[in-house]
Amino acid sequence: MIAILLKTTSGRPSLGWAVESIKYALSDYNSCIYLYDEEPVSKDRRKIHNDILSSGGFVTVGKKSTPVGLARNTLLRNLSSENYILRMDDDFELGGEFNINAMITILENSNYSFCASSERQIGHGKGVRSGALRPSGGLFKKTRNNNLIKYFYSYFTSFELIKGIRFVAAEHTRNLILIKREVFDCVKWNEDLMVEGEHSDFLLDLKKNHIMGGFTLDSVHYHRDDLAQFRSDGASLKYTVTDLMEVHYRKKWKSLPVKSKYHKSWYLVEFLRRLICK
Repeated sequence: MIAILLKTTSGRPSLGWAVESIKYALSDYNSCIYLYDEEPVSKDRRKIHNDILSSGGFVTVGKKSTPVGLARNTLLRNLSSENYILRMDDDFELGGEFNINAMITILENSNYSFCASSERQIGHGKGVRSGALRPSGGLFKKTRNNNLIKYFYSYFTSFELIKGIRFVAAEHTRNLILIKREVFDCVKWNEDLMVEGEHSDFLLDLKKNHIMGGFTLDSVHYHRDDLAQFRSDGASLKYTVTDLMEVHYRKKWKSLPVKSKYHKSWYLVEFLRRLICK
């Protein structure tokens, strides 16, 4: 059984696409959507809520600007008997390249506790052209100044085969992750961070507790940045490093907020892709 955890806010049109894609991609599995939404709730959004509830899902509505970690932990406390947790964002879509069976196969035939999907960018942004794969994961490293960075593996990184499924062990991954439920006996999401920095904080907690995982090359989800222009509330999707986030990282991880560093092969591949497109 799979519990899909979704946190959204008002004015996010991508939620409808995300929910429909979940129903399509997981139609052969015993799955349940757990949604945390925020006030105000529009008439169209209420229809999505009712659709989830009529399918046996769970919906709760909180105050505006609820920290994403608080929302996810609230959903965790309301789970039924699911043994897998699928953590995804409301601007993700599970299309024809998504393969939940590959992710389950890895977790059921290894000592790994979480498996992420690779991510394809839809809409220009995040440093890659629309349709391209984003760097999928890598290791947390310390700089000479003792600050944390997310180092991304090479585009041509090696992988292991688990029951014929390609898998790369990693400490940090993209944001769609299938997680064994028992992981949450010792790790929860941080409720002090609003949005920015919460994903790295969670993965650092997994590393701290010696919980191993990574990502598969045989499942790909879509990140729908192209839907940003359709926000009904006109709010920006961009988040900044807040003073609170910096204080948190300095106190908990003795570091500035985590920054990313990509292997040079990703720049080469993206340069060649743009050259070919021209």
